[in-house]
Amino acid sequence: MHASIPQVSPASVATGLPAHVRAASLPPANDVVVAHPAWCDRLPLLDADALFAAAGRVVLVAPRPGDGLAAAGGLLAAAARHGLPVWAWVLTDDEPGHPRAGQARPWRTRLDAALDVLGVRSGGIERFRLPIDNLRAAPDALADRLRRLLQPGDVVLAPDATGADAAVARALAMAGSTTGCTRLGVLAADGHATPTGIDHRALRRFELDAGLLARKRAALQVSGGFRTTGAQAVAAGRPDVELLAAG
Repeated sequence: MHASIPQVSPASVATGLPAHVRAASLPPANDVVVAHPAWCDRLPLLDADALFAAAGRVVLVAPRPGDGLAAAGGLLAAAARHGLPVWAWVLTDDEPGHPRAGQARPWRTRLDAALDVLGVRSGGIERFRLPIDNLRAAPDALADRLRRLLQPGDVVLAPDATGADAAVARALAMAGSTTGCTRLGVLAADGHATPTGIDHRALRRFELDAGLLARKRAALQVSGGFRTTGAQAVAAGRPDVELLAAG
């Protein structure tokens, strides 16, 4: 079984939120649910110090280049601050909707630059080179490959189980259940002020200090056009909060 998620707030999280909160209209971000103070402040805190104390490394599982930077860049920077290796496992080379396709710097160069700005000094990028359709069509094969790579003590950030990349989440769940890693789901935008399809009891909030927020903003800027760089949309809520799903 995967490790439990450390938290510091004893307050329980309601499974239902007031209708007027759920109905609130916010500009959708590209790859991240907007953390709005109308509801996210009641979520339990994620204690990064406790999370990273027993960790050997942090792994971001990204279906596409740049996935997860906007949603969890601050947590990646916090891991680097703790001296942990940070890896980005990029499953495909697919960049749908890139505004400068064929003209932008290679995605690996941009992702390297973003990780450098986040303070990552060890780890790197693992390129899986999978066809994008394989993520949904062959989750068992992906799970086998992830199982061979994951290690006990890994903290793994990956798509949550309710979004378009749910097959990746399922593959990781199959792999992680036998490797003793800690899994955190990166939430995908669904156009609502609060994420739908997720048990709110599983949600945690990670609060970025000024240094982490500055690194994240700079990383999004130097990444140079990943479809996931939703910094302006995130600013509509609380840019200093990242939301993750436990387990």
